[in-house]
Amino acid sequence: MNIKQKLTSAAIIGAMMASVVAPTSFAATTVKVKKNGADSNNTVTVKNKKKTRVVQTNATAVVNLVGVFQNTGGNKVKNNTGDGDIDVSSGDATSTVTNRTTTGGNVANVDPCGCEDQDTTVVVRKNGAGSENNVTVKNKSTFTANQSNYTFVVNGVVVAQNTGGNSATGNTGDGGIDVGSGDAESTVTNTTTTGGNQLNP
Repeated sequence: MNIKQKLTSAAIIGAMMASVVAPTSFAATTVKVKKNGADSNNTVTVKNKKKTRVVQTNATAVVNLVGVFQNTGGNKVKNNTGDGDIDVSSGDATSTVTNRTTTGGNVANVDPCGCEDQDTTVVVRKNGAGSENNVTVKNKSTFTANQSNYTFVVNGVVVAQNTGGNSATGNTGDGGIDVGSGDAESTVTNTTTTGGNQLNP
C-alpha cells in the first residue's frame, strides 16, 4: 500500500473513532475499500457504542403524631337550698383528626437505545491480486435502568374525651335536679398514598 492509501485508511478510521466519542446519535456508516494495488493490505475497524443508564432513587420518611384531649365534665353542685331547678350538664366533646400523606415516585421517559437506527454499508472491491482486506464493524447499544423507592410512614393518633364526672349532692328544695353529660364523638382518618416507579420506553 502506498503513502496515499495509508493516509486514506487512517482518515477513515479516525472519522469512525470520532463518531464513537461524540455524544450525538450515530450517523450512517459507510466503509469502502477498493481499487488498491496488488498485494495491498487493508484493515478497517469501526466500533459504534452507545450506553444509556438511568438511576432514580426516592426516599421519603413521614411521621404524623396527633394528640387530642378534651374534657367538658367535672361540674359539681352541692348544698343548695331552694325551690328552683338544678341543672348540671356538660357540653359535647367532638374531635376530627385527618392525616393525608402522599409520597412521590419516579417516572422515566427514556429511549432504550438512545440512538438512531444504524445503517452500515461495507464495500470491498476492485482490489489487486493478492490483496488482503479485513473489515470489522461492531455496533453495540446498552440500556440500564435502576429505580428505587423507599417509603417509611408512621401515623399515631391518640384521642381522649371526657364529658362525665358531673355531680349534684346535698341539695334540698322542691325543684328538680338534672345531671347530664354531652356526647363524646371522635372521627379519625388516616390516608397514605405511596409513590411508585414507572418506566416508559
